[in-house]
Parts: sequence; structure tokens; C-alpha cells
Amino acid sequence: MHVRPVTWMCRNLCMALFVALIAIGLMGVPAVWAEAPRAIKATGRAAITGTVDKPAALRVALQDALYLAALEGGANVSGVTAISSGVVVSDQFLVSPASRIMDYTVLAERVKGTLVEVDVQAYVGTRPASVCAHRRALDVTSFAPILRLDPKAPAWLQPVMGQIARALGDALSSRRDVTLTRQETIVLDPARLTSKNDAFDYMALTSSVVRVAQHSYAFRPEISIFYNKTKSGREDVTLRLRSVLLAGGTYQLVRDTVFEQSVVLGRNTPLRAVDVLTRKSRDAITSELLANIRPHLDALVEGVACAPLKAALRVEGQGLRLPLGRADGVRSGSLALTQGINTPFTLLRVTELDAHSSLLVPIDRKRALESLAGVEAEIISDD
Repeated sequence: MHVRPVTWMCRNLCMALFVALIAIGLMGVPAVWAEAPRAIKATGRAAITGTVDKPAALRVALQDALYLAALEGGANVSGVTAISSGVVVSDQFLVSPASRIMDYTVLAERVKGTLVEVDVQAYVGTRPASVCAHRRALDVTSFAPILRLDPKAPAWLQPVMGQIARALGDALSSRRDVTLTRQETIVLDPARLTSKNDAFDYMALTSSVVRVAQHSYAFRPEISIFYNKTKSGREDVTLRLRSVLLAGGTYQLVRDTVFEQSVVLGRNTPLRAVDVLTRKSRDAITSELLANIRPHLDALVEGVACAPLKAALRVEGQGLRLPLGRADGVRSGSLALTQGINTPFTLLRVTELDAHSSLLVPIDRKRALESLAGVEAEIISDD
């Protein structure tokens, strides 16, 4: 005897019809495919017997309630058929939840003779699959670029580097999720800003000093152009562009992206006519160097604007404070997920919202707040 997986093209037509009916029946159940958790109420039941006492029956009823709640989020059906000499001798089907329990709270427990019932409210779902589930609004101050031009490179590339810097600033200001303040004539010096007090600093008193506020970002590009000449006489330049976002206040690195592009200038060969024909114009070379500025800048901003909204919690009054708020993409009523103590996950809901902080309370109000102090929570949905 051998065992083969059941498929839609199985030989037994009745079996295929049976599987199809199961699938059609389950289509009426709301399915959650990479959706945020939603609240589902379910009731589980178990019997008290000679080998199962009341506490054990309550645990079985709780498991039954959670299983039924998980099935509300959809189900997976699989099975096998045992065939011997071309005859179906047995069929086995397995129905399993397609979603998972993120958190739950017990609403009521009832004992009716030998029957035990447990009512629960469970949050069922899967983790969000969106590439950018929450988008931050960024306040950015752009500073003077760091420019490095290879001494062997053509001198006319010096102003091109300035064009690249301006193109970066223009690309930043054109984004709807960025509010840009341009200070591109001021050199950013994080070491001095973090070690000097403006009230006692001579430079701050006699010249303009720009500081970036907390929760904002400093943008500083580093533009380098290198020259290369091969043995065959070909000349080219390589643009290396590193764009950096620093956290306001501390000026610690938040994110940087690096982009490199080589552009052929022309050739120096014994045939001067060929050299003239193959050499590119300055405008063409400049256009090539500027062509990928926007994708490079978008990669930098998207990495911060679309970063997961997660941070450590701290106890505050009757709730938990999260250092992320409205300007970071959190919404009133949003759900946050963290590792629980008694359950695999703990769900919390945003009850108060400020620009850069929010107050959360556990869905299960019996959960001890102290057990979640210092635990990292992530905003996973908007209500």
C-alpha cells in the first residue's frame, strides 16, 4: 500500500467533489490575509468527566474557544488518500486556522452541571504585509555638501558637483512627506554642536549656528568624483554619492545610502579623428551624472519614512508611554503588538496621542503594566 497526496485532479470524482464542497463552505468565513488583527468573540465548551476535573475542563474549553476564533480568520484544508491496488481505503482531512491568535481576554466562565463554557474575545490576524504600513512626516534641514574632486579630473566638473547637491535638495523638497529647511551654505559640524553651549561659544555669538531640533533630521550629502584612464586610452569618471540623515539633537547616524556611477568621457588614441567623434559633450556627461539622483534620494527617505514604528515602552500612570506619536505616523486607536508574558503576544491600543508620543493600554486590562516596562512595541494597524 502507498499513500499519495490529494489533488484537485484525483482519480476519485466523489472525493474531489467532497473537497470542493468543504472549500466552498469555508469561503463564507471572513478571511484575513496579511491583515491587521480584528476582535472576534467565541465560546468554547468542554465536559467534566471522571478523568477531567473542572480546572482541566476550563483549560480545554479555553483552547476550544481560541481555536474557533482562529478559524473565523479563515482555514487551510489539506488531506491524504490511502490507495491500495487502485482502491481508496482511507481518507484523512486536516482543517487548520489560516490566521493566528495575537492576544485574547477571557470574558466569562460558566459551569452547567458537567458542561463548562468559556467566552473569549480574541484578536485574530496576521502581520501586515504592506511595504509602507505607516509613513512618517519628516522635518529635514539640509546642510552644505562635502565635495571631493580628483585632481586628475577635468576642472569643469567642479560646478557639476554643485548641480548634484542642488538636485538632491530639490528632490528632497519635492517629496510630500518631507518639510525641508535649506541651509546649504552652512557646514554641519556634529562634534561642535554636541560639545558646545551656544551661550558660551564665541562662534555661536558672532556667527550663525543652526541646530536641528529633536525629532527632526539633518541631511548632508558627500559627493566624490574620481578620474580613471585605462591602458587602452579610455577616460572615465566615477561619481560616488553618499547621502546621510542624522538625528536632530544627538546628530547620530539614522540612515545613509551610497550610489556609484561611472561615465565614459572619451578616448585618447593615435587616431585624433576617432577621439573627437567618441568624446561626449559636457552637457551629456552632466545629464548622465544627474540621471539617478532621485532614485538614490528616494531610497534614503523611504528607509526612514517607512521604517517600522517600534520603540520601548515605559509605565506612566495607568498606561504605557511609547515615544512615537502623530507626526511619526501613529493614529488614535492604533493597535500595537509586543511579546507578552502569559501569551505569545500582547496587544495594546493607543488612547492618547501627542506629536511624538502616545499612551497605550493593554487590550486585556488584567495584564500587569510593570511586566511590559522596557519591552519593545510595534504599531501594526490603524483602527
